[in-house]
Amino acid sequence: MVKKFSRFKSLFTYIMVMTTLLLGGVVYSPSYGFAQAGTSADFSAGVAKVSLSPTQSQLAGKKLYMGGYGGYMSRGPAEGVSNDGIYARALAVKSGQDSLVFLTIDTTVIGNVILDAIRQGASSQTGIPEDHIVISATHTHAGPDLNGLWGGVPADYKQLFIENSIKAVVKATNQMKHATIRTGSTTVPQELVKNRRGLGYTDHALGILQVQSGNKTLATLVNFAAHPVVLRDDNKLLSSDFVGSLEKEIESQYGGTAMFVNGAQGDVEPNVNWKVPVSEQYTLAKDYGQSLSKYVFEAIEKSKTVPPGIAFQTQNATFPVENPSFIFAKNMGLFNGYAAMRQEGLQYFFDSKISRITLGKGRNAVEMVTLPGEAVTNLGLNIRDLMPGNHKMLLGLTHDTLGYLIPESEWSTTGYEETVSLGREAGDIVRRTIEGLY
Repeated sequence: MVKKFSRFKSLFTYIMVMTTLLLGGVVYSPSYGFAQAGTSADFSAGVAKVSLSPTQSQLAGKKLYMGGYGGYMSRGPAEGVSNDGIYARALAVKSGQDSLVFLTIDTTVIGNVILDAIRQGASSQTGIPEDHIVISATHTHAGPDLNGLWGGVPADYKQLFIENSIKAVVKATNQMKHATIRTGSTTVPQELVKNRRGLGYTDHALGILQVQSGNKTLATLVNFAAHPVVLRDDNKLLSSDFVGSLEKEIESQYGGTAMFVNGAQGDVEPNVNWKVPVSEQYTLAKDYGQSLSKYVFEAIEKSKTVPPGIAFQTQNATFPVENPSFIFAKNMGLFNGYAAMRQEGLQYFFDSKISRITLGKGRNAVEMVTLPGEAVTNLGLNIRDLMPGNHKMLLGLTHDTLGYLIPESEWSTTGYEETVSLGREAGDIVRRTIEGLY
């Protein structure tokens, strides 16, 4: 009996070793269904924050436009930078042999040409795979236009934007140290946000990751769905909107660097009084960020330690462009240097990607999926239902910023969001792709 067991054990070991070699060193876990990372007992993490504010000469040229409001150049160029500034904030995380970086950027949208430049530059300097550099736009409507639709930015500012975003990733990666990660969530009262498509509800779950090394907080990442549009179109200063106030409150309370990743915010706005002059809008944004911070603190108080491990899977997704406004913008050259649209015959496409990320294992694992645009509430809630586990995050405007993502069942010929969507298939393509990742 002992001999039989010994032979079986040797055969099992041989099969496992050969399987691992044949698969290039990747072990597949049937419980996750994709590459399972890391055998280390701990995480390592590093964080960095780099300014993206333009120089005075870049502003003086009056060619730096902000995104989000109005039509091409209708808002006029940015005239300065608010006290809160705009930043690239990077959180690098490693477990075993696998690493990833969350990079949040205070801007409205980022075209895929610029995203590719940041990923390629950061990957070449850090060795982290390009797909594992997870870039999110906070979607502040007081951020620079990195898509070209509202007037774009000067070439030298575009280069500064790319270089400083890469610098944030490199600095965070170089500063990695032993760390623990905690996760928690709470529900923000519905009266703080409103659904502009008249649903009467939003995805008002708020989730956090807090990264600590010893007794020191390195970073706090917040995931919540709300358009940063407290500052209106009459504001001419670059700003992170309420996001900056929220991050400042968190940093004052816990230290470290705070980061904000939007959620399924396509039809979600802060419930504030917008009929105030610009001078009062900044106070309104500050107050809103402070109000939201209370629920971040609540989530942190309820947080649990995330076991080590990183799992990452990315699926390519192709989006047909049906919206004539986007095709017109391409043909007019507005996307040149910002976004690449592919053409086959008479049909245009955006090629993008969607990722599933899992930090840890078991009941305190964190499930994340990336949304390459602005998912409306019902799409977000539907995707959240697809995800297993107790801790879930929808990373909006991440890997790409392809306009509004609306389920075809909700498509309206009179809705505002439809006018800034690639087309009626976009939302369902996202949902089907994420279904395939599970």
